[in-house]
Amino acid sequence: YSNHLLFFKEDCIHKIYGTAPSSYQVVTTNCYGVEKGSEKSVCVVNDMVFYKSRLGIMAYQGELPDCISRKLGDFKFDNVVAGTDGFKYYATVHDIREDKYIMLVCDTENALWHKYYEIGAAWFVWHKGEVLMGTNPDLTVSGAVYAIEDDDSTEEIRWFAEFGPFDEYIENKKITNRIDMRFHPEEDSILQVYIMMDESGEWELVDTIVDQNELVAHSVYLPRRCNRFSIKLEGEGRCRIDSIRRQFREGTGGGL
Repeated sequence: YSNHLLFFKEDCIHKIYGTAPSSYQVVTTNCYGVEKGSEKSVCVVNDMVFYKSRLGIMAYQGELPDCISRKLGDFKFDNVVAGTDGFKYYATVHDIREDKYIMLVCDTENALWHKYYEIGAAWFVWHKGEVLMGTNPDLTVSGAVYAIEDDDSTEEIRWFAEFGPFDEYIENKKITNRIDMRFHPEEDSILQVYIMMDESGEWELVDTIVDQNELVAHSVYLPRRCNRFSIKLEGEGRCRIDSIRRQFREGTGGGL
């Protein structure tokens, strides 16, 4: 932040100054630091550092941090995960009294707080002009990835990952038997597997896995022989990919 590093504890902030080890200087400010369990609440918004302390949401500008969440009254919350678009501070918080998760949004330009959806986030990230939010399936109905629009509405988005092209660099003829995958698609999620053969430029849908909230070992067979191929995984909702293994054999023998 600014020209120095900040290190937070619950009851202080350590500031590190200097440009080389010989000139490093540590200055400690005793104040409300980042509360345990809200490590993901730290964001730089409009040249201020926002975070959740035991007192509430704090704004730090280089001196002592100020609590900016007093306008919320006696509302008690913890386990804050936050993100920003540079002007607004988006935070999902655990409402201690009601034992539920909701989203709070602070408009830093107008000093206004708003309560939005009942939702719990696992992370926020700024990507290509949008605030993306990954929901935590342990805190909400399902795990999903959302884009937060300028009007603060949410829209579930699709994701994809491409692998390859794969070529075993074997001069003899070879046959790719199958692709073995281990993955964990969470509840209400969809995973689609596509294959591109050689240099066709066209993705072929070979399998669809829907709503399996458990670790899955799955095999996909290639539609036909080819010299090289690529894999694309595409889906809605959260899905953890643990491993992908391709199995092939040579035309004159076997191999793995």
